[in-house]
Amino acid sequence: MEKIYDLLESPHSGEIIRGLKQLHQEELSFKTISFLLGMSWFHPNAMIRRRVKYLIFRKVPDDFAHFLKGKWRYLPQPPITKVWELMEYLVTHPRIDTKLLRRWAYRPYLQSKELNLEKQKLHYLSSELEAMKHLKELNINHNHLLTLPPELGKLKKLESLSLAYNQLAILPDQIKKLKKLRKLDLTANQGMNNVPQEIAHLQKLTVLNLSQNNFEALPMSICSLENLEELNLADNSLTTLPNDCFKLSKLKKLNLSNNRFTTLPVKALCQLEGLTDLNVAGNALTDLPRGLKKVPRLKKIQLQDIPELNTRKKELQKNFAPIKLIF
Repeated sequence: MEKIYDLLESPHSGEIIRGLKQLHQEELSFKTISFLLGMSWFHPNAMIRRRVKYLIFRKVPDDFAHFLKGKWRYLPQPPITKVWELMEYLVTHPRIDTKLLRRWAYRPYLQSKELNLEKQKLHYLSSELEAMKHLKELNINHNHLLTLPPELGKLKKLESLSLAYNQLAILPDQIKKLKKLRKLDLTANQGMNNVPQEIAHLQKLTVLNLSQNNFEALPMSICSLENLEELNLADNSLTTLPNDCFKLSKLKKLNLSNNRFTTLPVKALCQLEGLTDLNVAGNALTDLPRGLKKVPRLKKIQLQDIPELNTRKKELQKNFAPIKLIF
């Protein structure tokens, strides 16, 4: 059988046809059937696909033929979501060798480093995602996801994960396994007001976007992300920051715009030794505390849409020089 498999894997159609002819004389095991199923959907040569399907329906039991009924429509270069849909059905059969089937199904994707699923109207993310172990960048923005599968944690090489504009309320604990993750975007997820403690394991994270959610307090686990450089908390319901912010010593950009601050948490902000850019626009501030001048590297403060401060523009610019104030 190994020689026949070698023929079926050949780039030459003549050798493949020879292998198929030999199989006509054999009793097909479900291992072989699984291999042929993958060929019948995903082989690039239409003539080969037709021959494989003819062989399968001549050799497989009637109940299995019935199981496959209606699943034979070929999609040239099918999108990964269609492949997942098909695979989710096939792997429900107790005798199919899923490993062999996946070798064919994911052949074009096995070495992929980027996957863009933006605006695919997804209501769930397939557990089949785990087959794409080489992914470094995954974009699932603008879908309808309520949850994420635990298999997400098996993408050990992932560096960038974008989940913006979904309906996630919480992240799976398995996110802690994404040790190489550098960028995480959770913008605008309805109902999200917390993140799991396990996010503290993402010690390579440099960019975190939690804007347009329902956070009333900054989760303490985020204060443990010691390599974080950019933190976007815009359009939430924050009124203060925890004093544990001192652990974010590498944070350069902090966006607190459009929250519910009436006064700024000077003590917490002064502990951000690397902070250069602070955005507090759109908050109900009545004053800009001079204590902000003690933030060691602060160069710019954005203050747009704050009427109380806009009337004192020249005075504040003079008092805070050389820090640049943007009204």
